[in-house]
Amino acid sequence: MFQKIKQKIPVAVKRNILYYFLPRNDPAFEGIKKKKKVIITLCGFYQNLGDMALTYSQKLFLQSVFPDREVVLFPLQDTFTKLRALKRACTREDVITTIGGGNMDDIYVDIEDCRRFVIQKFPKNKIISFPQTIAFSDTPFGQKRLKKTVRTCAKHKNLTLFAREVSSLEKMRMCFPNNKICFSPDIVLSLNQAEPKEERTTVISCLRDDKENFLTGGERALLLAVLEEKYPGMIHTDTVNISLEECRPDSYEQTLHRFWDMLKGAKVVVTDRLHGMIFCAITQTPCVVLNNSNNKIKGVYEAWLAGVPYIKFIDGFDVDAILHQMEVLAALDLSQAKTLDLVPAFEDMRKTVTEGS
Repeated sequence: MFQKIKQKIPVAVKRNILYYFLPRNDPAFEGIKKKKKVIITLCGFYQNLGDMALTYSQKLFLQSVFPDREVVLFPLQDTFTKLRALKRACTREDVITTIGGGNMDDIYVDIEDCRRFVIQKFPKNKIISFPQTIAFSDTPFGQKRLKKTVRTCAKHKNLTLFAREVSSLEKMRMCFPNNKICFSPDIVLSLNQAEPKEERTTVISCLRDDKENFLTGGERALLLAVLEEKYPGMIHTDTVNISLEECRPDSYEQTLHRFWDMLKGAKVVVTDRLHGMIFCAITQTPCVVLNNSNNKIKGVYEAWLAGVPYIKFIDGFDVDAILHQMEVLAALDLSQAKTLDLVPAFEDMRKTVTEGS
């Protein structure tokens, strides 16, 4: 009987029960109560290198713009169990941020639920949502989820949403008229990991096999077979092939740097991962980029990376075009390529984040 009643309780009610009935204090927050703080919520300490990199780069960015504040990392998985304790350690002067990414949609519903929960529980604080892709589907479920997010954001009087590509910027302006909407690159593009240089001897594929696929299963299998024939011994990897031990708060930075070092040893990479492309951009690694299902890769490429000579986007599936572009990029003289510098593009974010703080 109890189990049946439990199943009928809405998820939102269960989460609020957790929030209000779990301990109001946490020893982990005792040391920050009297400090001026900027909080990074939804931190990606889980098996996704892209979200780990978003956490890392957002931390470095906030440390640079808030040298007098403590930057506090708050894991996504603690949202419903420890957020109340975190809030008790904060004041209205503390700045709350949510990590950027591509999860403002109805695919990664758990992350979107956490973002809404944070916005609801900090109604008096300045909140900055770092650069996101918004991609709610046109299905009844997707539109229902979008309406919930719009209602939550509309109630917050000091919430700024950053978009990372033009289509998301336009969609946010249309959906969130009560909030400040800004435009900025994905925060990982604020990094420069080109040094130290490594000898480039390998070829790497970093292809996804999940619900954001643009390639069909047959196309993906064909591409991998052709690549393996042309480049015997090539490395196949992904940005989600990591262990739980490698994504802990005390180890995630080393995990990221190991992956970036591997990329710096590649003559060319082929990927349909957004952060696969971005990692290549910040390590100055030649990269052929394919699209994904919601066009966020195409949008970020066109907005920020179209002029980078060692990053080439191919729209659609054409094996011959992919192979040709890989050969061209593998032969590129990188000594003549300028280091990626998007510092000016982050100036609006710097001003917005620090305004009034």
